[in-house]
Amino acid sequence: MIDKELIPLGEIAARTPNSFVDGPFGSEMKSDEYTETGVRLIQLQNIGDGAWIDDNQKFISADKFAALKRHGGRPGRYGYRQDGRSRGSSLCASSHC
Repeated sequence: MIDKELIPLGEIAARTPNSFVDGPFGSEMKSDEYTETGVRLIQLQNIGDGAWIDDNQKFISADKFAALKRHGGRPGRYGYRQDGRSRGSSLCASSHC
């Protein structure tokens, strides 16, 4: 395990709307909206413990992404997952968004 410094989220949060978001869930994102190409989804299983896991690639259309814009990842943003089975994992988005 890599030693990590703990920093309160409030210290790194942008002071802008939607600097923390969750989802999309349920009716906002359905599997029948996946496309063969388009905007790459970041899924729970892609976020390892400080590492990007490039398996299980899923995509959505640009129009669907526009509808879900508040959930979009950008370089320099962080992703965090906690799925009930783990203590949580995070990574910094670089070229994967």
